[in-house]
Amino acid sequence: MAGGTTPDDGQGLRERLQFIVNERNQADVARATNTVPNNVGRYLRGTKMPAEFLCALIRAYGVNPVWLMTGEGTPYLSDVTSTTEDTAANVLDLVRAMDAVASMKLGALTGKNHLKIMRELNDLLVVFERHRGALNAQTSDIMRQVLKDLNDAITRKKRGPADQALKAAQQLAKLCNDDALEAELVRTEALYEFVFGNEERAIELQRRAFFRFFSDRSALDERGCYEILSFAAVLIRSYRMREARRVLLAGADLTADVSGFETMRARFAAGAGFVGVEFGDIRASLANFYAAFGHFSPAERDNFSRFLVRALVLSASVPLDACAAEHWPPKASEAEVLRLACLFERADVASDMLERFTGKGADARGEQQVELLYAEAFVKVSKRASSKIVSEFREAVTEGIRQPEIQAFWLETASTQLYRLCGDAKNAKRCALSAAAAFARIPEDFTAPLTSRILHYSNVLKLGEASLEGALAGRARAFFDEYVRAGYFALQALVEPDTAKK
Repeated sequence: MAGGTTPDDGQGLRERLQFIVNERNQADVARATNTVPNNVGRYLRGTKMPAEFLCALIRAYGVNPVWLMTGEGTPYLSDVTSTTEDTAANVLDLVRAMDAVASMKLGALTGKNHLKIMRELNDLLVVFERHRGALNAQTSDIMRQVLKDLNDAITRKKRGPADQALKAAQQLAKLCNDDALEAELVRTEALYEFVFGNEERAIELQRRAFFRFFSDRSALDERGCYEILSFAAVLIRSYRMREARRVLLAGADLTADVSGFETMRARFAAGAGFVGVEFGDIRASLANFYAAFGHFSPAERDNFSRFLVRALVLSASVPLDACAAEHWPPKASEAEVLRLACLFERADVASDMLERFTGKGADARGEQQVELLYAEAFVKVSKRASSKIVSEFREAVTEGIRQPEIQAFWLETASTQLYRLCGDAKNAKRCALSAAAAFARIPEDFTAPLTSRILHYSNVLKLGEASLEGALAGRARAFFDEYVRAGYFALQALVEPDTAKK
């Protein structure tokens, strides 16, 4: 029916209500609109919103009614400030100047009136540049604030506010002639895409920023170093370890013997050391860590300590118990110690580390949510062997690692261990074979985490069933032989557990 609502209208209205609820909270919206809290929840789920509720929402929070009903414009009336009005006026003047320039008959410049036309054109260009400069000065400050809001929304993983801020930033970028802010927008958009699941787009944006920055610079500076580190970080989080290693080593080479870049070079070395541990190069990685840490501030040393902790434990340089001591490690390393405790099947250490994460009201889930679910299941089956715990764990893991084959490999490997600890050999064997199949499907550009590979091959050897012998068991033994020879001496405890306990 003409003029009626459509399903899209209702969905859009619910999304904008969700945006307001995310900014406040459901109880606050209910109080402000004199509405029963349960009704707000029903409106979000699809119940038609009465006009009285929408009017109350507009009055209570100064919501822009045009935005609320159609999605056009800014969410709040207060967003339309005098600065915005001035900017709009400048945009109008700028468009008029551009239109005037475009309307000049430049083909007539060869005629007798060309000097007059040239003067008019010059005057218009002066007006154009003046308005563009004023507009740029105004939009730069707005752009910085919008980028800050976007970063805050990404950090809090609030998709609605992040979407709004990103759209605003993209529109402002058309008016803001600032290379640094444009580069920051690209980096922030890459982070947005990564956090909200579009990994390939994130890498594409980060790679574009990386190459664009270096295409017009003859010498490396501090900002260029941060571009390298930012690009490498996205690659590492995306499990593209080989490319990350090349980028970090290139950064180290570019800053070699350059005065004033010692700390940056140390960051490249520490990052390359982290990736090097993944590829069996633990000795060189430890040397990189020791050389790098002397250039870091105490806070940065704590942040990079998670790289060092893993190398120290895997090389048997420091026992896991020492790393789990009450006064150490720094908070940044706690997730790594928890991961290693599960790998070496130390339920006592894992339980203590879980207390640090979830005790005292701390909210430590976030990015580590999937691994925390695994650690919790590991501690539970260590206390009470029950396959039901494993089934509940598998049902709870609905997402986490974005690369699907690495996700499948990790989940099947973790499940193999948990079923094995429960004494459920049948399900353990099934998951071990599924893990091997998922591992074989991982694309060459990606690298499964070292701890997952260690656990997988440890499971294979500990199951020791005839159906797992042959090529798979042979690969497991070859893997441990290679890594133990390379200096990963702690892995001997996984291959020869009885010997390791003596």
